[in-house]
Amino acid sequence: MKHYFDVTEYFDAAEGVAECFAEYTNATIKYLEHEDDHAGEQFYNYGVRVLASQWMENEQNIATHFTWATGNIAFNKQVEYFKEICQKGLKSFARLYETCEKVSKTLTDEQKLLLDSTIYLQTKIHLFCI
Repeated sequence: MKHYFDVTEYFDAAEGVAECFAEYTNATIKYLEHEDDHAGEQFYNYGVRVLASQWMENEQNIATHFTWATGNIAFNKQVEYFKEICQKGLKSFARLYETCEKVSKTLTDEQKLLLDSTIYLQTKIHLFCI
């Protein structure tokens, strides 16, 4: 069941705003098969920290603190998985960033502030963390 946010309540008929909000959901990284398995911005930082720590400790062992995302696979496969999923997120969020930037420039001051402090900010956080 999909729920849609009616952006006209806050943005009138401003073009592109609904697209920014809708695309955000598609841009977030889906790391497992369940509907709610979409990564927040902490996913990228946590993944790097866990994998780097394991590499410094012993890259011959799996990163047990990351098996919730990768399953019980070899460390090099965990790193490959993380790289691939981050590349996918980078592509999606870079595209969304460009869309939000373009839309933001077309809005009134109040609308711009609202977009910039909500979906555009969240997009920047994801993109810059990746």
